[in-house]
Amino acid sequence: MLKKLYRKLRSRKITEPVYGRRGDHVTIREPIVVTHPERLFLGDYVHIGEEARLATPGGLQIDRGVVIGPRLRVYTANHNYRDAETLPYDGRFLLQPVRICCNVWVGGDVVIVPGVTIGEGAVVGAGAVVVRDVPPMAVVGGNPAQIIRTRDRDQYDSLKAQDRIYLKLKAEGRIQIEEVSLN
Repeated sequence: MLKKLYRKLRSRKITEPVYGRRGDHVTIREPIVVTHPERLFLGDYVHIGEEARLATPGGLQIDRGVVIGPRLRVYTANHNYRDAETLPYDGRFLLQPVRICCNVWVGGDVVIVPGVTIGEGAVVGAGAVVVRDVPPMAVVGGNPAQIIRTRDRDQYDSLKAQDRIYLKLKAEGRIQIEEVSLN
């Protein structure tokens, strides 16, 4: 009986999870783990790098034009430890959505905790641990993530007005990749 069930499960075709919303031209590099795909909302022209782990019971919204490097970790819930009925925490989960606004670049190995909003046009450096909201146009890095600098607002607004979104231009075959040595 168990062998039969095992064979059935092994041969079962795995279908793509049903997302809350999945925009056009979304690239998700496998493998990826999404705990509640129905609470994941993806805009158009989004790229998520390989080995992402998205714990989304509280909801995750990733807006248009977002590029995410490999091994992103997003948490949208936390255990209740304040006024808990047991130690180290109790059986209640505190749900807090995370939002990554338009045209954000999130580097590799980033961790984002519950309740955070990353503002439009921000850049999150590789390895950052984002524990509070990131203002629009900010470049942040570190643990905890701190503002390092801000992007040029005039340049950003000009590119946005022209709809020069990297993943859009790439999908249309209008962008060429080149390597530039900074040495």
